[in-house]
Amino acid sequence: MIPDCISFNSIPHTTRIFSDFLSYTPEIRKFFPTQPDVEHVAAFAKSVPRDRERQARVADALEKQNRAWGASDATLRNIQRLRDGAYAVVTGQQVGLFGGPLMSLFKAASVLALAKQVEQAGVECVPVFWMASEDHDLDEVNQALLLTHDFQLAPFTAKTAGVAGAPVAHIRFAEGTNQIVTEAAKLLGESLAADYLRQSYAEGDTFSNAFAKLYTRIFREHGLIFLDPADPELHRIAAPLFVDALQRSAELNQAVLERNQQLRDGGYHEQVKVTGESTPLFALVDGVRVPVHRANGAFTIAKKAVSAEELQKRIATAPENFSANVLLRPVLQDYWLPTLAYIGGPAEIAYFAQAA
Repeated sequence: MIPDCISFNSIPHTTRIFSDFLSYTPEIRKFFPTQPDVEHVAAFAKSVPRDRERQARVADALEKQNRAWGASDATLRNIQRLRDGAYAVVTGQQVGLFGGPLMSLFKAASVLALAKQVEQAGVECVPVFWMASEDHDLDEVNQALLLTHDFQLAPFTAKTAGVAGAPVAHIRFAEGTNQIVTEAAKLLGESLAADYLRQSYAEGDTFSNAFAKLYTRIFREHGLIFLDPADPELHRIAAPLFVDALQRSAELNQAVLERNQQLRDGGYHEQVKVTGESTPLFALVDGVRVPVHRANGAFTIAKKAVSAEELQKRIATAPENFSANVLLRPVLQDYWLPTLAYIGGPAEIAYFAQAA
């Protein structure tokens, strides 16, 4: 077989911002000042802030999560290294049905490769896969395409139980899921992949748990750490960040609006639409994930006015009911982890330019 490479510029719908990032053109550097290569990633360790106490608390939560999914000794050793002060290189994806799109596997393999390269450059780091389990777009994650034996695409969708609009971490597979797992496994044939699918997906389990169990099996010997941000303990650790983001929401919003204008002036697009009433937080209301808005010096949740003081009190007493939006998510990631680099897809590259 002769390997070949297809340029992203040849792929339909490739955005200019992603194309320029890959080429690291002069125009893109004001939005991404750190050159994306191993040498610069390793050197970045000198400027990454670390809170060792917080890092140890996060490692404790990650150990509990990963043990529940059947983590290997290699993964548990990496969690201990994180606890002892190692840096992190991170990637992530939504917890799609049957492991999600092929890009999810590529991302996991890429972050493992990057971690190894950074280690070879003399910086101790561990690979982390962020599962976007707080995403509430169920239709987007509840789909999978597999090839039939005659090279046709076979679509799969699972029946679910849960509140519409809830984070997918709270959505469970309903009756009938075991049947579609069996059908999918048949397409894969007698193989480890089919075994892993049957062992990971079952009625009554959640999207995030099934995804984590599948990927833990696939990457068992490689030490990949999985992070579920919906974990209540991680939310308790994040509570001060949520409060700070709330208090500074007007300032942050203005900064994002100014950055959006800079992107437009540079001929790029805004990946995430922001208005004057936006804040970087979501809240759970009766199990539904809804945005927190800002208006007239106060805030609204599901069209109900809430004072800043009351909202801060809610975050302090029940931080598990609040989560970061897509622009605050990288900040939350860096609050929990001493991040050297993040491996993202085209859309993520675009919103990282906004979130900087």
